[in-house]
Amino acid sequence: MNIPRNDVAVTVANVKTPTPFGFGGWIAMSKGTGGMEVMMGDLVLLENEVNPVMSALLDNGIDVTALHNHFFYDQPHMYYMHVHGHGTAMDLARKVKPAIDLIGRTSRAAAGGYWPGPAAAARSARSGSAASRSTAGRRLPRSWRSPPGRRFRSPGRPAGRRRRR
Repeated sequence: MNIPRNDVAVTVANVKTPTPFGFGGWIAMSKGTGGMEVMMGDLVLLENEVNPVMSALLDNGIDVTALHNHFFYDQPHMYYMHVHGHGTAMDLARKVKPAIDLIGRTSRAAAGGYWPGPAAAARSARSGSAASRSTAGRRLPRSWRSPPGRRFRSPGRPAGRRRRR
């Protein structure tokens, strides 16, 4: 079953990106052993959909095996959730339906009131924790790093060196 995200206008690095370029989710079933089906899928979600969809899946006995992104600089940020389940086709369809029903319909209120947004992230960065002080406002060099005492080579040159122009 295809679950295209035609409801979202995504840009990657300020370039309009159509749904077929990576914004279509899916759920599929295949025959397993002992009369059981195996279900797998990849759901494409907005940030505020992740928690409610994951909760709906887990509450219904469907495994979430991965949550990741595919793109840098995408607006809005899109997340990809891998799902997995075993059972009869009817049971799996019944269990995954509540999560699929939330895709494209989840609001801040449906997210259980949890919506940190950019203001919370800014407060966290200003909180003075060691983690936020360690990189706040610093521009890190674009080079490979290796642990102390170990050397390795990045494509054709020692790690950490920059090519002269």
